[in-house]
Amino acid sequence: MEEKERIQILKGISKALMPKLPYHNFSHALEVLRAVNEYTRDSEVQEQDRKLLRAAAIIHDLVYEIGRSDNEERSIELAQPILQGLGYSTWEQEQIRKLILATKMPQQPSNELEQLICDADLDNLGREYFFERGERIREELGVVDGGDWYRKQLSFLRGHEYHSEIARKLRSKGKEGNIKELERRLGVS
Repeated sequence: MEEKERIQILKGISKALMPKLPYHNFSHALEVLRAVNEYTRDSEVQEQDRKLLRAAAIIHDLVYEIGRSDNEERSIELAQPILQGLGYSTWEQEQIRKLILATKMPQQPSNELEQLICDADLDNLGREYFFERGERIREELGVVDGGDWYRKQLSFLRGHEYHSEIARKLRSKGKEGNIKELERRLGVS
């Protein structure tokens, strides 16, 4: 089976199975996939590794329940027979499993591919739509106080560092702008 066909099937499965939450939903999976593609477009990442990153991006949040700490493990458990059925080798399944586990918070990637998927998962921190996505997360978590939410976001952004050189190059300036806007909204510096 061709990789494009596998990805289309994974997209369909992901769309059907992913939670219908404000943030953790199929649109998030597509955004992570787009970021992975952007990060690896002009890179030295081998095509085989790009295939693994794309598959992991689409299915990394197949299972997401608010407050659970095992969402990545449960996503892998659900995805494993799907990947097997699509002809992914045992080795490929294991690599995809490692990529998905790397997205677990707090992120601790151990190689370049894990760095790329972690950065793709948090790509929105340096994007112009950061505040819109933040509102979706706030709604999903049921946080009522906007000021408290902004303080938590500011703390998270100040402590966050992109892992890969390409993400730092593409998103650091945007993330700094988002930090400044949060500081402005909170009246702090």
